[in-house]
Amino acid sequence: MGPAGGRVRSPLRRPGPAGPSRFRGGEHACVGPRTAGSPPWSRPQRARTALLGLHRRPPQRTDGPAAAAYAALRAAQSALADAEGTVRVAQAQLADTLAATPQENAAVARAAEEVESARAKAHAAATAVRAAQRTAADRVGAVEVAAAKLDAERTHNAADDVKLVEAAERHDKAVRAQEAAQEALLEAHESRDTAENLLAAAEEQLAQARAVPPRESAAVVAAREKVAKAERARDLAEERVAAARASYDRAAALESGQDAPAASAPSFASLPTFVDRYVLPNWRHRHDRDTRWCERWWLHEEAVTRLEALWEAFEAMRLEPAPSLSTWLRDHFDHHMSMLTRVDGTFAGCSPRTHDEPVHRAGAVWAHTEPPAGLFDVDPESVVQPQSHQQGGVA
Repeated sequence: MGPAGGRVRSPLRRPGPAGPSRFRGGEHACVGPRTAGSPPWSRPQRARTALLGLHRRPPQRTDGPAAAAYAALRAAQSALADAEGTVRVAQAQLADTLAATPQENAAVARAAEEVESARAKAHAAATAVRAAQRTAADRVGAVEVAAAKLDAERTHNAADDVKLVEAAERHDKAVRAQEAAQEALLEAHESRDTAENLLAAAEEQLAQARAVPPRESAAVVAAREKVAKAERARDLAEERVAAARASYDRAAALESGQDAPAASAPSFASLPTFVDRYVLPNWRHRHDRDTRWCERWWLHEEAVTRLEALWEAFEAMRLEPAPSLSTWLRDHFDHHMSMLTRVDGTFAGCSPRTHDEPVHRAGAVWAHTEPPAGLFDVDPESVVQPQSHQQGGVA
């Protein structure tokens, strides 16, 4: 971490003769502001406006290498404009396809129907339990009444066998009805417990269905592939425009007897701009327990070093002919972002829910012993010198 209020500085960045490296930011920003209504799937507006808008003045001669290079540049710019139009059409078609696609997940809908059905059955089972409880209570009362009548007959009409038998039969019948009501009540309780278990299982299935990202329809997938294909064609067109512009600048300079033009300004004005406008929109992996990221990445020295190296490689390779962008993605972007977002990487202590300052503190540097003097050659002109040679630390 750099000093308070200052910028993090990599010790491997050598200042240029006119100030700090251009990769620390500058006044040349080729990236326009992001429009408020841009769709979420669109890639960041990088240097497209500059690539189309920086028209070179035509050469004075109508023949020769400069004229041919100028014609190639105009053709490349026209192809880039067409590619931009194709991207916008593909994005509009994707928006229409998304709008016409049902947003409800079929699996979630089925699980919700199962929950509603299970909830209705559980309600019916609970109602049946309450009815069985009332019936069982009535049967208990009927047994008590029959028992009282039987006792009365035995006391007052002991000699009347017919009435005693009738009273005993009514009592036995009431007891059997009570037993049947108790069995029905037990069955109602069991049915209610089963219905409640089925409802809980259905609710769990619904929660799991909602946790799974919905599968997109074939039409949406095809529309997204069309957008991606158009964006790849646009990226290739951008590279060709950059290469054609550089070729024309060289040819025009040679034709006029001037020195070759200096290198073009970077596409992104600063490292945070590069991360915000290009890295993060193109690295939309799922953030889960196997990955880590920190919103305040600039507090981590390793992250600053890797992202700066990534930016520097991008600015250099974007001017190269195809397939330089693909090579940059494979050899630089995928590598550095995979290392940064590892669960045991520099963001291991960071979490979207936990952002206390202590988690941003870098771990201790691994122990090491400085080799004996003279074992390795030392370049006295280098910026970073061995500890034994430094007087005031690394500049």
